[in-house]
Amino acid sequence: KDAGHVIDLAPTLFELAGISPKTEVKLPGKSVVSSFAKDNAVKRSLWWSHEGNDAFRHGDWKLVLSKGQKWELYNVAEDRAENNDLASTHPEKVKELEKAWKSTVDEFRKVAPVRKKKK
Repeated sequence: KDAGHVIDLAPTLFELAGISPKTEVKLPGKSVVSSFAKDNAVKRSLWWSHEGNDAFRHGDWKLVLSKGQKWELYNVAEDRAENNDLASTHPEKVKELEKAWKSTVDEFRKVAPVRKKKK
């Protein structure tokens, strides 16, 4: 099964209701209605960033960056609790996912520029 995220809620509800949102801003999530069907999960990557902590999940692999630390890598199919950091034994996977992370974040920033905090 493919994972979903809170950003998928609005697009999923719009699709279930049979309506299109009247907005010029592209919603960041995707409808997961198709994943309700047996063995028909949506295959895609998920990412999130909050307070300097970042993560990128693609398939069974999850790349995690805690503020001020190095990237960590987990195989969540085999290690749901994320106890076994595989970054040192799979450096090529870290590079691959980090590249995908940067590309995804760059695409998102094109449609949702980062707001500067008010002083």
